[in-house]
Amino acid sequence: MEEVPVRVLFFKSKSCAFCAPVERMVRKAISRLFGDELITVNVFDVDEHNELVDEYKITSLPYVIVGEVPVISGMASEKEIEDALMRGILHSASSRAERIEVGAKQVFIEANLNFVESINSKERIRRNIGDYVHISNLQLATISLLSLDTTAGNLLYSIGKLAGKTGAFTGLLYDIEPSLGDPYASVEKNFRSFLIAIDRFHVKQNELGVFDARNAEVVEEDKGYGRIRIYESATATGVPVIGEPICYFTAGMISGLAEAILGETVYVAERNCWGLGASYCEFEISLSEGALEGKKTTPHLTKKGVEAREESFGRLIRTLTRNMTQSVLEGRRIRVGISDYTHIMNLQQQITSIKLADPVAGFFLRLAGKRLGRIIAPKEHLSVNEAIFELKNYMNSPLSLMSGIHSNCNIKKGDGESFIVTVESCAFASGQENIGVSLCEFEAGVIEGFMEKSTGKSYSSKEVECWGLGQQHCAFQVEREKFS
Repeated sequence: MEEVPVRVLFFKSKSCAFCAPVERMVRKAISRLFGDELITVNVFDVDEHNELVDEYKITSLPYVIVGEVPVISGMASEKEIEDALMRGILHSASSRAERIEVGAKQVFIEANLNFVESINSKERIRRNIGDYVHISNLQLATISLLSLDTTAGNLLYSIGKLAGKTGAFTGLLYDIEPSLGDPYASVEKNFRSFLIAIDRFHVKQNELGVFDARNAEVVEEDKGYGRIRIYESATATGVPVIGEPICYFTAGMISGLAEAILGETVYVAERNCWGLGASYCEFEISLSEGALEGKKTTPHLTKKGVEAREESFGRLIRTLTRNMTQSVLEGRRIRVGISDYTHIMNLQQQITSIKLADPVAGFFLRLAGKRLGRIIAPKEHLSVNEAIFELKNYMNSPLSLMSGIHSNCNIKKGDGESFIVTVESCAFASGQENIGVSLCEFEAGVIEGFMEKSTGKSYSSKEVECWGLGQQHCAFQVEREKFS
């Protein structure tokens, strides 16, 4: 599994005199003590993200949090900064893996159980619209997150690996290849059996109704090393060229499945992808880390690389939205050999679980949704009532409903410029148990961005009812932000 970098959150404002010198000292200390690839610094301007002041209880600037622990508040010397970062990063590194495992596991175990129960009982999780969501919805959420969060790829790989280890599909591999895991066979022979099983894995999944990919093919195998091509993946098929692979969750899942069966550490890296211009996704799998050395699954992005992601974001979103429109409304298939819809379990395992695995990634998911909302809002300079009318039209549009992202949407006007958006059968949360946490950060962000673009004013959208909170629908309290 690729190591998920520790997050350092740096909060500043344009009027803060100490912020710039402290930020320089923080970056210098991290580079000298730990190396840039092990630590990710996320910088937030509280003038642009006022909601973070209350969320993180910020009392003075600059304010620095490592993981979830505040370590610097206000001006500090270089020695004080180094000592604070050393303590915070060492503590965070030891607790981060546990947080990912405990948090993400809650969502995807429930998603797996719901899927198995629905197959066995032949009852839908979402009885009014069915349990399938268009692959473009998964792609929109994934690419939106990757465009903002430099650690998202590592996080998706880790979540995928955990899903592979603890999910429902190891049993399916044993059914495909009964000789798997033979205690008397060599590791290399069991590895070869694993590749044979993976070759037929997606076909068997689709017989159950998963529709994650059409099929896989082993294109090379040699003594604990293999290359697998996956065709018509839900995560990547139809995605425009972005200069990097995007199937981090799939790479992690292959690694997790292999480790669960073989009892050995298995290294996986995506080598080709729709995001790199191929018409398939290709993964290298090895029992030896050295075989994949220097070929990391997830790139370490420089500031220039992050800016390139952001610059291409609008183009990517418009392409994916066009793909979905042509597929849903015009019948022009994206995946010619398999349905353009995938089970909501896939969306929940890859996207919904992120917030529980990493709350900061959940915030980035909301920002990603917000950027999408700004792009899809059709009109500007509207009154609040006009904007609400347009939002309801969008949420209840044939594209939204037929794509399976949710069913009916109602909006109830409140006092002043506040209102409540209620959606039924949300793909991100339907079927999840009550865990005391709202789950639909991406949807909340879309509503915020749509209203901001439509009115030119800042809005906040807080999910107040959700499957994760014990209800069987999702509701968002939307209010005009007073500071805007």
